[in-house]
Amino acid sequence: MTTASRLNRAFSQALVLPFCPCSRYVLVSDCHRGVGTSSDNFLKNQHLYYAAMEHYYRNGFTYIELGDGEELWENRKLRNITEIHEDVYCMFARFEERGRLHLLYGNHNIVRRKNPAFLEAVILYAEAMPEKSLYLTHGHQASFLNSTLWPLTAFLLMWPLLGMIICLLLLLGQAPDAFIRAWTDTSDWSLSQQTAPQNLHFDEHYLCTVAAGGHRKVVKPLRMGLRHGHKVIVNRQLCIANAFEQVLEERTPRFHRAVRNFYDTYGFPVAKLIRSRYAADLVYLLMKPLEWFFLAVLYLTDARPENRIALQYLPLPPKETGADRL
Repeated sequence: MTTASRLNRAFSQALVLPFCPCSRYVLVSDCHRGVGTSSDNFLKNQHLYYAAMEHYYRNGFTYIELGDGEELWENRKLRNITEIHEDVYCMFARFEERGRLHLLYGNHNIVRRKNPAFLEAVILYAEAMPEKSLYLTHGHQASFLNSTLWPLTAFLLMWPLLGMIICLLLLLGQAPDAFIRAWTDTSDWSLSQQTAPQNLHFDEHYLCTVAAGGHRKVVKPLRMGLRHGHKVIVNRQLCIANAFEQVLEERTPRFHRAVRNFYDTYGFPVAKLIRSRYAADLVYLLMKPLEWFFLAVLYLTDARPENRIALQYLPLPPKETGADRL
């Protein structure tokens, strides 16, 4: 879909409001209300904003917010934002009672489009002089990345935050409980004493497992593991990926099935092309960003993430799940 078609679609469904010399509209955009932390761009101006809102309310203005009122790329829960900025939303309620509130969504709060109260566009129509009419929208429709591929753009924006989380995890990371470490450290044999064989079972050559067959200095193998009755080399990246899929299967089984189906469809043919240790090294390095993301999710969702990671691919796993197919 082209930029013109996305904008035409937005304005074909736009709310039309009368526009004349006596009209009183106030247009506000990109407030990016957050959760009150240092990354909350709205925080420094909240008192000025509220004072202006009081003025516009008392003087009969209609408030139109042109998108990105909330910062929902960096913050998961809208409730946290509404609690921090409760006075703003109370003011919105006052405008709404008078029929003088119109909220549009932008790319940073595009999930709000599911709420029928949020609009994509508004037209201020000047009946006496149509050429003076104003067409209002956030403008993200002009960008393919910010309209169609907004989840990818939001993910890329999260990388600086993700990097800080990973650093924190490295500084304060947990270690698996002693009995688990004793079990994994003596699992079959120690790689420090023997030369690790390549993962040779071609019919199960998924990307993570193949990556564990690269050069030892690169992929850093830990021990031997067992998958579907076959011995495989296990490194930390493989354990983290498998633990992440395990969490995904437990918490969102339907989404997990879709992800697993996609991975089985495309991951296996790609893995067939990996025939050397150097190719495995390359896969390992390419998967590093995903490994960091998986690790962040595990630390945010699991009370003992390192225990879960350490238990992956043991000869006698506590519970076999679909995640064993990585």
